Amino acid sequence: DPLDGPAPFEITYRPNNSTNGFLVTIDSPDYVKFKGFLIEARGKWDGKSIGTWQTRIPNTKTIDCFDLPSTGVTHNWHDDDLTKHHFESITFHWLPPVSRKLNRVKFIATIVQSYKKIYMNVSTEMMLKNYRRTNLF
Repeated sequence: DPLDGPAPFEITYRPNNSTNGFLVTIDSPDYVKFKGFLIEARGKWDGKSIGTWQTRIPNTKTIDCFDLPSTGVTHNWHDDDLTKHHFESITFHWLPPVSRKLNRVKFIATIVQSYKKIYMNVSTEMMLKNYRRTNLF
């Protein structure tokens, strides 16, 4: 069952000017390790996933949310042994959708500290002023 109350995790972001995208990080200010996660970007709280994710981090993979390619990132191990497998802080590359005007983006995650400690709707909102990504190719 998901836990009530504040999660010991946060999502932060910063521009990646070389790619016209953003670096998005999941971590814990209290250094709490976590077992798994699923993160997406949404233009609206109840909307579909937007943009595309890239990851080269071992034991992670992109997934298709709402049948849209690479619109989420998740872990890809399946045991509960935090001594063998865990994350402490991870950063992914997110590219906004091409030629779509965005004013705000919500990064939203479900984070699994252990199979008994699951935090849903861990989120942060990024305000953009008429941001529009264009392909340079």
